[in-house]
Amino acid sequence: MTKDIQIEVIAYLAMALFLCISTVALAKTEVVISKKNRFGGMTKKINYSDQDDNYKAGIKQVIEYSDSHGNKRKIEFYTRKKHSPTFNLYMIIHYKSTGKIVELFPSDKESGGQGVFKLVFYYNEMNKLHKREDYFIKGSPILELGVFKRVIYYDEAGGVTGIEHFDKIGKKVMPQQEYN
Repeated sequence: MTKDIQIEVIAYLAMALFLCISTVALAKTEVVISKKNRFGGMTKKINYSDQDDNYKAGIKQVIEYSDSHGNKRKIEFYTRKKHSPTFNLYMIIHYKSTGKIVELFPSDKESGGQGVFKLVFYYNEMNKLHKREDYFIKGSPILELGVFKRVIYYDEAGGVTGIEHFDKIGKKVMPQQEYN
């Protein structure tokens, strides 16, 4: 190979590398919000652009909270308006030593006839659902009965073991249901 061809090949490869790096840089930006959050670790905000697969899947932004050992303790997912027209906040996942908690905020369209504005799922360390909380929005037929929150308990096999209903101040309302 002549020296001119080698320089052209190196220049071409450098330009290709620059374009690849630029595309990756444009697809996702990561910013450290805090070096010492309430878990003792770092908080990062990740914004996705329209070139990124996560953005195409509907995720606009993710905020990650880590503890002092680098373990993720909480993750917040923010969706694009197209994917969540009523609530911009879509899902929050909390990681604890006893398992994880997932909070979902469905849009009005997705909340169904019961009018659920927030769902909270509690998983044990084996990743099995053991409790679910449903929170009802104003105008919901269940809220009209005085129920603000419904708690459903599950056994290891995923069967329902009990249901409780609470008003806005946490007082049990309606007859509670227990399953064997």
